[in-house]
Amino acid sequence: MPVVIISIESLVQNVTDYNTIGWKNLKMFKGKLFTFLTVSIFFIYLGKALYHFYHLYHPNTCQEQNSKNCYKPLQEFINNDDPIVQIRIYQTFTKTFSINDNEIFRKNDLHLNEDFHETVNLDISRLNKKNGILYLHLFVLPNSYNGKSSLDAKWKSYTYLKLTEMKIPADETSKLLESSQNKRITKSNSYKILHILDIFPFAIVNEFLSFSSNEVPPEFYGVMSVINNEYTPVVISDEMNIRESNFLKVEKENTSIVIRIEYHPLSIGSFRMQMNMKQSFIHLKDLGFSEKDFDDVKNIFTNVNIYYLSLIITVCTVHIVADILSFKNDISFWRSKKDMKGMSTKVLIWNCFSDSIIFLYLIDQQASLLIIIPSGIRIFIELWKLKKATKITIKFDHIIIPRIYFGQKSKQEIETDQYDSEAMRYLYAIVTPLVIIGTIYSLIYIEHKSWYSFIINSLANAIYGFGFCFMFPQLFLNYRLKSVAHLPWKAFMYKAFNTVIDDVFSFIIKMPMSTRIGCFRDDIVFVIYLYQRYIYPVDKTRIDEYAIVEETTTDKEKKDQ
Repeated sequence: MPVVIISIESLVQNVTDYNTIGWKNLKMFKGKLFTFLTVSIFFIYLGKALYHFYHLYHPNTCQEQNSKNCYKPLQEFINNDDPIVQIRIYQTFTKTFSINDNEIFRKNDLHLNEDFHETVNLDISRLNKKNGILYLHLFVLPNSYNGKSSLDAKWKSYTYLKLTEMKIPADETSKLLESSQNKRITKSNSYKILHILDIFPFAIVNEFLSFSSNEVPPEFYGVMSVINNEYTPVVISDEMNIRESNFLKVEKENTSIVIRIEYHPLSIGSFRMQMNMKQSFIHLKDLGFSEKDFDDVKNIFTNVNIYYLSLIITVCTVHIVADILSFKNDISFWRSKKDMKGMSTKVLIWNCFSDSIIFLYLIDQQASLLIIIPSGIRIFIELWKLKKATKITIKFDHIIIPRIYFGQKSKQEIETDQYDSEAMRYLYAIVTPLVIIGTIYSLIYIEHKSWYSFIINSLANAIYGFGFCFMFPQLFLNYRLKSVAHLPWKAFMYKAFNTVIDDVFSFIIKMPMSTRIGCFRDDIVFVIYLYQRYIYPVDKTRIDEYAIVEETTTDKEKKDQ
């Protein structure tokens, strides 16, 4: 009878072990499947994007040069390595051009393959009488044309640009202890006033290809002028080279302004890219993106070749994939974590507070949405991790009034908290005086938009300083425990990889200087983490990101028996 009971108990134990192993294997399979699908989808997208960009720079051309179905460039531009043209610019107060409009600039011998710039003094004394509307009209003409009217040339290309716009002025800054105009400045920024551009950039496509009439790239529609199956040079106002900083406030006493006329040649690929970006900006405006956000994109994509563009797209795609996998592995790790042994709770509290301040700081500094949106997502993840770490549960005992309950800490967690507090005492003693000195210096010597801006800036700088030091308690815990097995290493590796990419893009995308320095700050900590990973053994019995526990020697011996 005892033999039968033992056999039944062994059978039940084996079934339980099998179900446990099967469930763990299923979790591991689901995790790997998610990673595989995420990487596959993004790299399929990457391949499609690179293929699309290749065809932007290499469109289909017409092979039958004498066919009536071909649109060819004018004869003077075919096989011409150094084409030259004449340009004339007119100032008007209406969108429609008239032969009586004032000519402000003329240049012969403009080489299409070379950059050109010139400054012109523009009369704006009548601007307020004309409802604040001012246009510049540009004509590209044959270099030999001497006629008075641009409309009478044998061929012409044309574009225009509106110079004036009603905009909310940029925030003014002042030294807070010396200025009493802070309230006035804040009020002045609440309504739009007249601004004028100090630059007129234009571009001409300097590649002259033949196109089949039914395969003309759609970007040429509306800007290509065809005469007897021959098209004139394609000219556009180069809005991709206009930045928000180029808009100047128009004061009542202003009677003239100096504007800069700039010419940049464009390849067919760059031209098509700009036209596509222009359409994208129109749609993004409807989603709440501002002109400052477009400036960041313009800085990346203006005047780039296909190789640099392909590199940017590839790096951005890899960065997004690593971000998603980092978030996924971090969440998986914390979902499966049962206790806070070896993890710094104070660091989690600090992360929630600091990420919230940094989020407000980025908004105050009008940083790019490319930086603000991930920062906002990070706040929610850190709050969820803090809730799990502190074992907080919320119950509605009386339907309306919630009650908060805190879970009990284990002996190992109490020991971890003691080490955590020990590390924090050292850090507070070092960092606090530095933060106070930096805040006083900022108040006295640095200009700010308002007291709110000063407070947010000071808190952000303090957070970047404390944030660097708050990474060290975890290093201290690793040192005291002589182990790094309690850390989510897969998430760390993805974050470390992204940090390297952030180092590069910190000089491409607009962001505050302290945020830029913060990218390099993280590199130092990750290097120390890697060193600790090397010198401290990994505990094979810990639960990993997929809740898998590796078998110990004792477990194997039991199975062998």
